[in-house]
Amino acid sequence: MSEQREELQVQVDKLKEIRSELGLTRKPFSEFIGIPLRNLEEWEAGRRTPKRSPTPRRECCPDHPIQQIQKCHQRKQDHHATHPVQ
Repeated sequence: MSEQREELQVQVDKLKEIRSELGLTRKPFSEFIGIPLRNLEEWEAGRRTPKRSPTPRRECCPDHPIQQIQKCHQRKQDHHATHPVQ
């Protein structure tokens, strides 16, 4: 496996870890970060490796998923805590 491919797999593994920490299944997580569900399934199962860094298409996480997803999710959680749905 090439060095670039290994790094991409590390990023996929980190996404999976973040998804698990957030307690989300693949479908809501893929919607949350804007990555197609099928891609996420294939990456996590090891059937495919992304061709480039898995960058989300969400405004809340524009920089990079691995550094930003948790911050974005925390902002949403904070918002829901201060503005509960009634």
